[in-house]
Amino acid sequence: MSFIKRIVIAVLIFEAQLVLRRFKPHIIAVVGSVGKTSTKDAIYTALNTTHRIRKNEKSLNSIIGVPLTILGLESAWSSPLGWLKNLVRGLLVLGSRQYPQWLVLEVGADRQGEMDVLCRLISPDVVVLTSLPEIPVHLENFASPEALREDDLSIIKKLRQGGMLILNSDEPLAADVPTQFKVPVITYGTNAHAQVRFETVQTNYVEEDGCPVPIGISCKISSGGNTVPVSLQGVLGVTHLYPLAAAIAVGLSQQVPLLTMVTALRAHEPPHGRMNIIHGIQGTIIIDDTYNASPVATDRAIETLAELRVSGKRIAVLGEMRELGSFSEDEHRRIGEKVAALGITYLFAIGPQAAPMADAARAAGMDPERVMSIPVSTDVAPLLSPLLAPGDVLLVKGSQGVRAERAVAALMRDTEHRKELLVRQDAVWENR
Repeated sequence: MSFIKRIVIAVLIFEAQLVLRRFKPHIIAVVGSVGKTSTKDAIYTALNTTHRIRKNEKSLNSIIGVPLTILGLESAWSSPLGWLKNLVRGLLVLGSRQYPQWLVLEVGADRQGEMDVLCRLISPDVVVLTSLPEIPVHLENFASPEALREDDLSIIKKLRQGGMLILNSDEPLAADVPTQFKVPVITYGTNAHAQVRFETVQTNYVEEDGCPVPIGISCKISSGGNTVPVSLQGVLGVTHLYPLAAAIAVGLSQQVPLLTMVTALRAHEPPHGRMNIIHGIQGTIIIDDTYNASPVATDRAIETLAELRVSGKRIAVLGEMRELGSFSEDEHRRIGEKVAALGITYLFAIGPQAAPMADAARAAGMDPERVMSIPVSTDVAPLLSPLLAPGDVLLVKGSQGVRAERAVAALMRDTEHRKELLVRQDAVWENR
């Protein structure tokens, strides 16, 4: 990290501390290895009609992103002048007459020590724990998976008196967290003992030209003896239902009526690049999961692909899962074996780190002619287009640096809407 960047971060954090002391907002901190952004957005939607609330933009959850959110500023990316303006604007916030009553802050750390900085900055009223997988993301910058999990959990120690922990009860590694920290807990998930439980999960379809076309998901959410139906349009996978349940648990912790939140969540639009349904060329459907990739998220994505009703082929376009350190090869191989076991028709593995995925799929019995290892995402469309037919469903997923959204852009039907539908479509990303 450059000296100038350190100075900018230090000043932003100092200004954020002053703002928190001045306005004393309530804080909801969202932590975990997977699903933070979707959960943060769902909480915002659920509470926005009853609370004056602010959230992180996109996934700005770091030692830069959290202070920016507190100050109500946008990232200046690589613009020195933009950062100078931000530092000045940060001071001006102190003179504001109005400030949000609540902040919902997605909180993450790319390396050891960053969470300590954020814990010194914020003291949450509510902590939401999304996931504690065995192999988490950003692992290469930590000594071990256990060290990274401890880092995520450390913010629970900062809960204010009377604060609440919202816990995913389906996470085995989170089972002893309430005992470990001795804090009040509301649980959510599919577990029979979850206080906010979702069940009867189904994918919704329409028929187009004799082919089933997925259009969204629905479930029933139960809490305190009440059960309400919830549906989301344009997305697939149970991955999207955990954020809804977490959001409802947060609201219940603050005495927001269940029906009020469910009504608000009917208008919820999940973020792009997270299992979004996009119409592809030649009558295909694309599941756009290109925002990022980790082992647990990739598992869920390919399971969703395998479970769909389709009239054509199931095709997995899977990029590298980066930042896994010494676990990288084993995890890519495991995913390749799973693709073969689930009966996926084609596998396209993008990037050198994903080559073991392709090798493992072949070794597990997948037709070698239907497994391709390719260098970059822009090579996908020329190879895949001749294979497509109406009714085919494509899952496209990869870590940010793979830029798998470029494959989606080349394969989607309505290319004129790519900036509205895909991730990383602004000028900052297009120039990378």
